[in-house]
Amino acid sequence: MIKIIAHSGADNTKKNSSSYLSYLNKLKIDGFEIDIRLFDGNIVLSHDLINSNNCLILEEIFDFIDDREKFLVNCDIKEKQATKEVYKKFQEKNMLDKLIFTGNVDFDFIKDKKEIKTFVNSEFLIDGSNIDGFFKDNKIYELIKKYRELEKDYNVSGICINYKSLDILSFKLLLNSGINLSIWTVDNKECLGKMLKIKTNSIIFITTNKINYVLERVNMSNI
Repeated sequence: MIKIIAHSGADNTKKNSSSYLSYLNKLKIDGFEIDIRLFDGNIVLSHDLINSNNCLILEEIFDFIDDREKFLVNCDIKEKQATKEVYKKFQEKNMLDKLIFTGNVDFDFIKDKKEIKTFVNSEFLIDGSNIDGFFKDNKIYELIKKYRELEKDYNVSGICINYKSLDILSFKLLLNSGINLSIWTVDNKECLGKMLKIKTNSIIFITTNKINYVLERVNMSNI
């Protein structure tokens, strides 16, 4: 089943903001993405480095998701040391089933944490893999090999990758290898159409002004 995850700042809302979270109430989605850093003793929502404490803190999202039984929260970790702190907060709230990790994750910490999903960013497996057209030189096979090596020793759920790095053949090769994918940030109908034809169970990050298009195709395809 394809999961629809709203990317932070979806539809021109401010990234990692209260207005972004409020906007999510209008959408028929499975979850949302936030960027995570540590600042002044707090877990804060920010994509970029910050020098003042004017960001939302992680605790502020829990009231928002508490009454949404199926909402997933993708925490894109910008600083490795934040991994443990985020995990602890979700554990305290008994919401580990809603947590997804991507980004600069501390793999040693999540090694035995079977209760959460972690998607490995492709650029951590192979340098430069988020560059447009990266897989045209067949490095897709190297990516699969590196992921399988990591999978032997760590709790990982799949690969997080920029959709611009994948042509249809690369996408099929990854899925045929049995690897789940988290695709970011999908914002064109042609790419969405290709994914839906393949009927992947991947998670898709999407700018949500395409949400109706996706849901119609999902329902039509019985995915």
